Amino acid sequence: MNYEKLQTRLREVMQEEIDRKEAVGTQLRVYHRNREVFCGCFGIDNTETGREVREDDIYRLFSMTKPVTSVAVYTLLEQGRLSLDDAVERYLPGFREMQVETPDGLVPARRKMTVADLLHMVSGLEYPHPYNPVAARLCEFYQAEEQKSPDRMLGTVEFCNRLGSYPLLYQPGERWNYGTSADVLGAIVEVVSGSSFRTYLKETVLTPLGMNDTDFFVPQEKRDRYASMYIRDEQGNFRREEPTFLALKERHIPPAFESGGAGLLSTMEDYGRFALMLLNRGTLPAECSPSGQAVTILRPETVAEMTIPGLTEEQRRQCGWESMKGFSYGSLMRILVAPDEVSYRPAFVGEFGWDGWTGNYVCIDPTNGMTFIYMVQQANGCRPQMYDRIKQAVYDGLSEAEQP
Repeated sequence: MNYEKLQTRLREVMQEEIDRKEAVGTQLRVYHRNREVFCGCFGIDNTETGREVREDDIYRLFSMTKPVTSVAVYTLLEQGRLSLDDAVERYLPGFREMQVETPDGLVPARRKMTVADLLHMVSGLEYPHPYNPVAARLCEFYQAEEQKSPDRMLGTVEFCNRLGSYPLLYQPGERWNYGTSADVLGAIVEVVSGSSFRTYLKETVLTPLGMNDTDFFVPQEKRDRYASMYIRDEQGNFRREEPTFLALKERHIPPAFESGGAGLLSTMEDYGRFALMLLNRGTLPAECSPSGQAVTILRPETVAEMTIPGLTEEQRRQCGWESMKGFSYGSLMRILVAPDEVSYRPAFVGEFGWDGWTGNYVCIDPTNGMTFIYMVQQANGCRPQMYDRIKQAVYDGLSEAEQP
């Protein structure tokens, strides 16, 4: 197959984003049929020194941590050490006697929250922000933790037990709402495994896949590879800054709170292996593995279960984000169910993946054996139109590559 037109078009799309000053520096990697068909770095990493983006840069994943947490949970489900129907309170007693915020005040939860509720984001849990009473109460808790050094914060289990003492925004199982569900799953992994969440991830997912640059902090010897973070000022200009967000700060020391929802840092190479493992139904092929041997993390039927939409049609309509048009949700990932609702053509039922607060994005398309990872470090960096431009360029390029 000839990928030259695909590569040319992707270089144009990526450089146009830099030229329009929509980003300072970005990176894109595309795989097709387990072959890397595009790899490119664009713009600069550091506006002060002029350092260019490099292929081995280490990025804050934020919510692209969630699919990794989901895989960890499913390894325990495969082993029979955890069940989707298990009550969260079985592992985290802070979730006993949950209450729910209503217009008439607090009422008891009608049923227990389950592991499945967490995986599909229908738990009723919230993230901290000032826009509703539940989230505003959480702000106080997070702000208090953020005053501490990361190694002095509450540990993962204690942090999540404390989350259980706050009211829910909705009854468990009632509505889709993006909140701290993945963090709570990380704490459950820790309780069930008997290891720290980090240790379990390392032993079960990261090290077997050769994801040696993926961790909850950047050690001293790798700090020259730590990608710069940018925030737009009131004039629309980019300002280099390291923000504190969701109790994540000072990523240079091991944190006590290992966030399953947003805590990991990784490289393009590492996350590419993770995506290829999911693309290949739970096994990283030998030709993609640094060891030269295939590595199985999950059984094919488990990955098939992971990528079944977990929402009712009514719950899907509650996912009102632009980036969720056409998608349902399940196992901490978006899953395409309505191709006619997206802006790129063709689109394929079963495409899945997720993104992160700084704009990072992973797309996995089993129908076409394709995955791509896009990396950028910009606060509030979700860029749905850019993701769709990349997809359109990829699908156009693949179509042309297959022509004789």
